[in-house]
Amino acid sequence: MSATIERQTPVQKPARRKRTRLRPFGLFDILVILLFLILDFIMIYPFWNVLVTSFSTAGEVMSKIVIFWPDTFNTKAYEFILSSNQIPRAFLITVASTACGTAWVMFLSTTVAYSLSKKYLIGRNFLIMIITLTMFFDGGLIPFYLLVSRTLKLTNTFWVLFITGGFGVGTFVMLKAFFNTIPDSLEESARIDGANDIIIFARVILPLSGPMLATFSLFTAVGLWNQYFTPMIFNSSRPDMYTLQLVLRKIIVEQNTKEFGLEMLRKYGTQSVYEEGMKYAAVMVATGPIILVYPFVQKYFAKGIMLGSVKG
Repeated sequence: MSATIERQTPVQKPARRKRTRLRPFGLFDILVILLFLILDFIMIYPFWNVLVTSFSTAGEVMSKIVIFWPDTFNTKAYEFILSSNQIPRAFLITVASTACGTAWVMFLSTTVAYSLSKKYLIGRNFLIMIITLTMFFDGGLIPFYLLVSRTLKLTNTFWVLFITGGFGVGTFVMLKAFFNTIPDSLEESARIDGANDIIIFARVILPLSGPMLATFSLFTAVGLWNQYFTPMIFNSSRPDMYTLQLVLRKIIVEQNTKEFGLEMLRKYGTQSVYEEGMKYAAVMVATGPIILVYPFVQKYFAKGIMLGSVKG
C-alpha cells in the first residue's frame, strides 16, 4: 500500500492592523481650545443674558451683576407682550411679509439667473452688466422714495414690505454661477423627451439646486424678518402695518416701555414688571422664531455656498 501524502497548505495569519496612536495634546492645542471656548462664551452669553433677564424679576436684576439662571421665573413681561395688540399683530405682519417676500425674491432670482446662464441669449452680457452695476451704484434714498410713493403708489400698504426688494443681486450672481456648472447634456436629454424650458427648469434644474435654494432662501428670510427701515419710511401713518422689528425699535430706542410699564401696572398691579424685562422679552419674541429655523437649514450652508463658487 502506498501511503498518500497530503500536502497541507500553510494557514496565512491575518495581517495585523497598525494602531494609529493619537497625538498627545500639546500646549498649542490647549491654547487653541481655550481661545475657542472664550470666543464661544463671548458670542453665546449676550443672548443667554437677554433670555435669562427676560424671565427675572426687577429686584434680582438690580441686586446681581451677572445672572446665569433666575432664582424665580417671572413671565409677566411675556404675558403682557403677547396679550397686547401691537406686538402680536406686528408678528403676523412680519411672518406674512417674510414668507411672501422670500418666495418673491427666490422666484425672480432663480428665473433671471437661469435665463442669463444661457450663452445663446441675445443681449445676455449687457443685461448681466446692468444687473451687476446695481451692486456698486445706488440710485439714492430720495429717488427710491419717489419711485415707490408716486410711481408705484405702494405707501401704507402691505405690498411695500417685500415688493420693493424683490430682486437679490447677490443671490442672482451665485445662482447663475451654479447654473453654469450644470451639464448641457441633462437639458438636451430632457428636450429629446419632449420637455420645454419651463418643464426643464421645474423638474431638472430646481431639484438639482436644493442646497442653493435652501441657503439663499434663509438669507433672504433673515433680511426680510429684520427689516424696519422700509415700514418706518413708507408705512409711518399705518401702525397696523408695522413689522415686529419696527415695534421693537420703538420700544427700545424711543423708550415706549414706560407706557407699557404703566399699562402693565394697571393690568397686573405688581412691581415685578420693569422696563428692561419688557425690552428683553420683546427681543426674544422678535429673534426666537428665526433662530429656531437655523438648525433645520444649517446643513445646506457650506454645500450651497460652495456649489455657487465653483465656476463663474
